[in-house]
Amino acid sequence: QDVKAQFYSDTASYTVTGKTGSVDEIKKTMVIEGQVKLTSTNGYIFYTEKLRYDPIERKIISQDKVSLEGPPEEKSGRLYMEGVGLVVEMATNLMVIQNQVKGHKLMSDNRVMNISSQRGEFSGKRKSVAFRNNVV
Repeated sequence: QDVKAQFYSDTASYTVTGKTGSVDEIKKTMVIEGQVKLTSTNGYIFYTEKLRYDPIERKIISQDKVSLEGPPEEKSGRLYMEGVGLVVEMATNLMVIQNQVKGHKLMSDNRVMNISSQRGEFSGKRKSVAFRNNVV
């Protein structure tokens, strides 16, 4: 069955859809699996196979391969990234692809920017992107 869940922070919300879902009634954690799509109100869209929401830590977490579409921009194309592992920190609206980050973006002059790094950080508050460790 298809599953849809909504998570809220102070300044943003996140919609998660997937094929199946389950809730641990003791820990109150939620797992959504199968063609998972996570959409933030600030325009980031993440795709993966499995996500877990931890209400104590207020984090959305995936250990799997993740792909990302950045928000559309007026004068250039979207940012497309992929990597392994995702942590969305609800308290700070920081979305982090944790490992093996690589991707591309069409710039306003029609050149393609390619980038790779160990870690990619996407801020929902500042609408900024930071690449960390072994940036190429």
